[in-house]
Amino acid sequence: MAMTQLFPPLADRDDASDEVLRGVLDARARDQAARLRELRQERDRIDADIERVRQHLDHLAPLLRDVGLEPPEEEKPGNAFVPGNRSKRMPARRPEFASLSLPDAVAAILADGRTLHADQLVDIIFEEHSPAQHKAAKGTLASALAAGVNAGRWERAGANLFRLKEAEPAEEI
Repeated sequence: MAMTQLFPPLADRDDASDEVLRGVLDARARDQAARLRELRQERDRIDADIERVRQHLDHLAPLLRDVGLEPPEEEKPGNAFVPGNRSKRMPARRPEFASLSLPDAVAAILADGRTLHADQLVDIIFEEHSPAQHKAAKGTLASALAAGVNAGRWERAGANLFRLKEAEPAEEI
C-alpha cells in the first residue's frame, strides 16, 4: 500500500496540529537536504585529496625505483568484493563457506550429486540463525540459485529443489 493511501492528504486539512506537523516535516527535510549537501562537499574534498596524493605518489615512484626502493602499493578501496557476509541481517557463514561466493558454495555442496531444497542449502551454508536471518539468507541464496540455473551451473529438480546439471552426452560423429 502506498504511503499516500495510508495518510490522508495534509493539504486538505486545516487543523492546527496538521500545520505543526507540516512545519516539523519541512524542517526535517530541509535539515536532511543540508546534511546531504555537506556530506557531498566533504566527499568531493576527500576525492580531491586522494587524487593529489595519488599524483604525488605517481611522481615519487620513478625516484624511489632509481634509489632501489619499491613504491608503496595502492590499497584497494574498502568496498572491493570479498566473498562472505556483508550485511548484519545475514547469519554468519560456516567456516568452510566463508571465503566462497554463494554460487561456488552451492556448487561445492551439490557436487556430491544430491538434490537439495533451498532451505537445506541455507542450513548447510549458514550457521545457526533466527527465522528473520533464515529469511534474509534464503532471499539472497534464491537470487544466486536462479542465476546458477540461468548460467547452466545447476538445474531445478522441483519447487525450490536444485541439483547439478547433468552433462549432456557428446554426439558421435
